[in-house]
Order: sequence, then C-alpha cells, then structure tokens
Amino acid sequence: MVRRSSLFDKSRAAVGLVAGVLLFAGPSQLWNGLVDAAGPTPRCSQSGKITHCVCEKAAQDSEVTRVTEAVTPTVSLSEESNGITIQCDPAKFTFVPSTETDVCVWKDSQNTLAVCNQDTTKTSIKTFLNLDTDDLPKWTTSSNDGRHSLLFSEHALPLTEKRFYAGCISTGSGERTQQEECLVTVSVKARTSSVKDGVLTCAYGAESNKSVPEVRLNSANNSLTIVCGNEGTMQPTKESLTAYQCSGAENEGCKTVKLTEVMPRFTSSWWAEDEKNKNAPKLVIPEGGFPDQEETILLGCKQNSQTAAKEAESGTTPAVELPKCKVKVTLSAHSSASQASNVSFLGLLGLALTPLVFLGTY
Repeated sequence: MVRRSSLFDKSRAAVGLVAGVLLFAGPSQLWNGLVDAAGPTPRCSQSGKITHCVCEKAAQDSEVTRVTEAVTPTVSLSEESNGITIQCDPAKFTFVPSTETDVCVWKDSQNTLAVCNQDTTKTSIKTFLNLDTDDLPKWTTSSNDGRHSLLFSEHALPLTEKRFYAGCISTGSGERTQQEECLVTVSVKARTSSVKDGVLTCAYGAESNKSVPEVRLNSANNSLTIVCGNEGTMQPTKESLTAYQCSGAENEGCKTVKLTEVMPRFTSSWWAEDEKNKNAPKLVIPEGGFPDQEETILLGCKQNSQTAAKEAESGTTPAVELPKCKVKVTLSAHSSASQASNVSFLGLLGLALTPLVFLGTY
C-alpha cells in the first residue's frame, strides 16, 4: 500500500510539472500558434445594403479576440442586404474564385480556397442559382485596392437558400507547407414569392411565403401566369383542370375543385403558355367566361422535393395539403349579370313612367 501511494504521488507530481511548464509559458504562445495557422482574419461590417469584408492580420494585443475572430464569418445576403465586397492585399493574395462568373459551392467537407482553386468545388453562378435568366451577377474587381464585389439584383436572388464561399489565398511560396487563407462563407436567402403585372413568381425559402399574395381578375385584367421556376412544379397542374377552394378566410377547409364548378364556361383552351416567361402556364379568361357570382380560388407551386398533396380516398374529397407557394385569385362576377340587372331596372322604370307620359299628352 505504501509503494502504490508513492507511485501515485510521483504521477501527480509529473502532471503538475507539465501543467506548471504550460502555465509558465503562458497562453500567449499557444493562442498565437492557433491564430498564425488560421492566417488573416476577415473583418466584416455592414454599410447600407452592402457587407464589406477586409482580410487582415488580427491585432497583437488581444489574444482572446484573435482566437474568436479566427472563426470563418458567415455573411447573409437577402433582399435587404444584397451585396458583398471582399478586400485583400493584391500584392500578397489572390482572390478565389479566379473567374468572375464562378463561386465556390459550400459542401459538408473540404471547404477551402485551395480546393476551390483546383476546380473541385467551383461552379458557375448560373448553375449555382438555377434560374431561368441570363441577367446574373458577376464578380467585379478594383485593381487599386483589391476589392472584389458581387451584387444580387432582386430578380437574381435564388428560389431556395444557397451557400457559397470566397476569399483570398496567399501567393507566396515560402517555407510554409500550406498557403494562408482568408475565407468568407456567404449564405444567400431565397427571394419572396410575389405577384407583379399578372405574374406569380414562386420561391421556396424559409421566409419566402410568410403571406399569401392576392390578385383580382376581371374583364380588364383577365390573365395570370404561374412561374414555378426550375425548383418547383405547378400545383394543381394545369392538365388537371382543377384549383383549390377554401371555406375559411385563413385558407382553411380547402379542397380540390374542377374549374368548371367555379366557371361553368371554362375549357382547357383557357390555359396557355406565356412566351415572355419561359412558356410558364398562363390562365386567360375570355370575355363572358367569368362566373355569375364572385368566386375565390388558390393556385400555386410546390417545391420539387415536397411530398405531393394527398389524393382522395374512398370516393370522398378530404382537405388537401396546399402548396408552399400560392396566390389567392378573386374572380369577379360576369359583367353581363350586372348589365342584365341594369337593363331590367331601366325596363321597369320605363314601364312605370309610360302612363305618366301618356296622360301628359292629354
């Protein structure tokens, strides 16, 4: 028992000696090693709708701050903040991606500028955004101060959340086995679903469909285009010749109905293709095609990865699962109905006045 106690005491002394050496060395040397390995740190700040990131070495007098800031920052781009600028010393660093039309796609592993520089994670901005447009953002460079900027217009924001990274990698070939990197991760939020000029443009982000846009169709404004994009599908499909109709004000108690139940004169020819919007489905209601009384329906798009709405069971029509993106469409009453009522009123008025006119002749 005495020998075991002696061995235990010696072990504790050895551990204490090692701890004492580390404590004597101080945290500065240990933290400095961590920060030096991380290379220059991106320092990002917001100015208006643009986020500015500057790659520079951390200050020498605050080890704790330096270790914290060595973590790669994530910049969020959206409709409210739609641009990013990354700046680094052009004499010491090269910007990645090197092509103005590319980004480095964020993956679960190997998210380094060196890997992207070897084309492993690099892809075109067009492929990255997956949009049906050629009006896409490009990197612009200011050779004077090493600024590299990317600006997203409203219609260039993606339909779902995307993530990429970019930054600066050292150009020196010194004794270091690994190049220094200043990497910025960029999260791009999806746009908001909206109706504009008779076109519903759907998006499928976490915040894209907080509210349901509304549109009223009548004889003067008689068409609606449904743009689902490459990441969505119209729901219900135009081939089904159906729509959703709800009994509650908050889109409750919804069911699938045939369009002939809503507009008795409806035919499949009312669904056309909008050539101005990549042949997206376009509902065009001709004169005289509106219902006899005002009706409200829902049309929209589901994300391709979503589960399709449940089908009817046992011949019944249960409540359906509405698509993620939808528009509330109010169909005005057929104008001839109001015209007919006006004609009837005028006719009755004429009959009522006839005796008076007749008596006035005598």
